[in-house]
Amino acid sequence: MARQIDDQTCRLYATDYCDMLNMPSCNECFVNGPNAEPGRVMEDLDVLRDLMPQEGIAHLFMDNGCKFCKADPPNVRDGYALLDMGHKEPARMKRSALFIKTKARIGSMLPVQISTCADCRKRFQRLEYLPILMPLGVAVLMMILLSIPAIVDPLTRIHMIMSFAIFAGAVIVSVLLGKIIQKNMRKKYARVMRLDPFEIPTLHNMRQNGWFLLGANGKLIFTKKRMRMGVGTGAPEDAFVAQHTS
Repeated sequence: MARQIDDQTCRLYATDYCDMLNMPSCNECFVNGPNAEPGRVMEDLDVLRDLMPQEGIAHLFMDNGCKFCKADPPNVRDGYALLDMGHKEPARMKRSALFIKTKARIGSMLPVQISTCADCRKRFQRLEYLPILMPLGVAVLMMILLSIPAIVDPLTRIHMIMSFAIFAGAVIVSVLLGKIIQKNMRKKYARVMRLDPFEIPTLHNMRQNGWFLLGANGKLIFTKKRMRMGVGTGAPEDAFVAQHTS
């Protein structure tokens, strides 16, 4: 759906700044809010433009091939991997719990969407959930087994905490075994895919320029549909300026 850009009184109207924000309509754009500071927004976008890779990041989600596949050609895109990146610029100040002004760690935030195939998505999910599901499955199984009188009664006669000791031991062993299996899976998967997003050339260059992952260890979120609103989400066909100056 085409963006509805019609507020010609806005300082950002028909400018590259508007295209960078990539809001679906002027009514939904925060620049039109009562507390908005268009000048400050433009300054921040100028800084962000300098921090972005020269080729931009649209190709990361526009390309039909999976960006995590090492094969050439890569598998066909089946969805998107989402992650948030941050940069210390532009410098911002914040107040601590003691109301002391300190420099904020994050000056810019940028959502990044990456074309992903079904196989790579499943591998990422196996690596993420195996260490959780394996101990959980063992715990449920042990609870069922230790609820059977024919099993638990002889153990109780040996010692009151014998059942608990066996339960705890089984869970601990499953945690360690899960980590070992996960490590071996990572080695296997690393031969066919990029497990670290920063192995993707564009993201590698961004890290060299000071960008870093936000969130819990840069956890990837997978989705079938891409985001179409906000900085970093615009594709060439979304550009209002190009459509109205050509």
